[in-house]
Amino acid sequence: MKQEMIRLYNAHIRQKRMVFGPYFLRLYQGELTGIIAEASIEKKILLDFFFGCNVLEDGFFYFKEQKIEGGFQNHLIKDQFKNNVSVVYGPSKLFDNLSAIDNIFIPHFLIKKKRHKKIVDQLKEYFEMDLPLTQKISDLSFFQRIQAEILRAVALQHKLIFVADVNGRLHKAELEKLNRIYRKLLQRGYSLCLMESLNNIQINHLDRVYVVERGKTVAEYGKGEADYYEIAGAVNAGLQENQYQEMLESQSRRKVQDKERGFFTIRTGRNDGHISMDLTFRKGEIIEILCASKDDFAKLKHELLSPAPDSTIVFSREGKEKSCPLKTLLKKWKAGSVDMADTDHMVFENLPLLENLCYPLSLKLRGFYLSKRYKRAVGQYAERLLPDIPMDVEIRALSPEQLQRVAICKWMICRPDILFIFIPSTFIKAEADLLFDHLLLQLSLRGVSVFLIAEKYKVESEVIDEQAVFYKGKNIANGHFPRPAGPHFPASQGHIKRPVLEISRVERVPPC
Repeated sequence: MKQEMIRLYNAHIRQKRMVFGPYFLRLYQGELTGIIAEASIEKKILLDFFFGCNVLEDGFFYFKEQKIEGGFQNHLIKDQFKNNVSVVYGPSKLFDNLSAIDNIFIPHFLIKKKRHKKIVDQLKEYFEMDLPLTQKISDLSFFQRIQAEILRAVALQHKLIFVADVNGRLHKAELEKLNRIYRKLLQRGYSLCLMESLNNIQINHLDRVYVVERGKTVAEYGKGEADYYEIAGAVNAGLQENQYQEMLESQSRRKVQDKERGFFTIRTGRNDGHISMDLTFRKGEIIEILCASKDDFAKLKHELLSPAPDSTIVFSREGKEKSCPLKTLLKKWKAGSVDMADTDHMVFENLPLLENLCYPLSLKLRGFYLSKRYKRAVGQYAERLLPDIPMDVEIRALSPEQLQRVAICKWMICRPDILFIFIPSTFIKAEADLLFDHLLLQLSLRGVSVFLIAEKYKVESEVIDEQAVFYKGKNIANGHFPRPAGPHFPASQGHIKRPVLEISRVERVPPC
């Protein structure tokens, strides 16, 4: 039977003047546990507790099945954390001016250097790490710093390791290497706890899952019990079913009004037949264009972002048509784009978050001035749309997924007529992302027509109105999906997927 390392039962944690809880948590030797929390403050409360900054106000705490009372015995809890727990979170706790090997053996790096190097070489070989030991920490990549912090925990013989907000900043190959390191640590009797947002964690790899929301534990799942959609319902408890219902209904009313305004048509094509697309849509609709191949995705992306002179938008109302070149709409910021693969150009690192959010609007409106009152209004608006991103955070501290949300949010403030969102196959998730759906709905409610241009695989979402297939330079199939009448959270009705366009039945098109 596995030994219990830590247990929190009905625990209330004090952070300064605030008390949060109750928390329920069990960590076992040799198990990989996940704590899912979307807001950074939710993770920080628990991490500061294991750092020894927060104290146990009330409840029960067990370490290796030995009960320790809170209150006057909090110093005993802190001693246990200091001697047995390592936390890998946010800014590195290593010294930038020292080498990796010196950091691993602090405070004993001044003695036994040869012996230390031999030990670390053996650990590197065992964990299959690629870590230059003699380089300064400031010269290492983020993934190499994480490896150094893990080796430091092993050198200190800390059998309990917490890792938070790491997965979203790593590439796929790095994540695979990190998972291999985790597996070897578990084989050696370590207990690992990962604190991540739902979209940055692989639920099937976890032995135990806890969901933390609104300062308390709201759900617990054992091995094989965790279901993505059920966890998503618990994580997004702030977005209640009736609110989701109201959004869908208000959008339906908006659609009825927009019918009177007529249709819009994108006509993009060249006389040589290189690429051709003719797609009709209404204002505020969410359309998915499924590219059958990587080549089709690249061609369509180039055509829309660097449009030829004959690429136009045709506005049709009461039988009258008015065309406008797509290039003109892009120049006037009435059409925008978000490329999920291009995180380097989504935002400006030298500008604060609020100025990044208002940047397209400042170019669209001449003489626009970002006053204090407008900054405050934008900040309050953005806090509702991006609850997990503090408004005073530095851009470089955001994860790629957070950068994508910020990029979508800045176009929501600008309110263009059309927004193109390019999603490469590596960024397409197997499950629906409720936060992403929420942002799409908000764009739609504000009259922005959204085009999700996906490579090879369809985007799992319940808010898509139309779907088209782009194959060999042409759109060859269209499908309409009626918006569901209400939300489909598993906690109430069970998840119901929208119909899938049968592109395999289209002539000469292989199934995607």
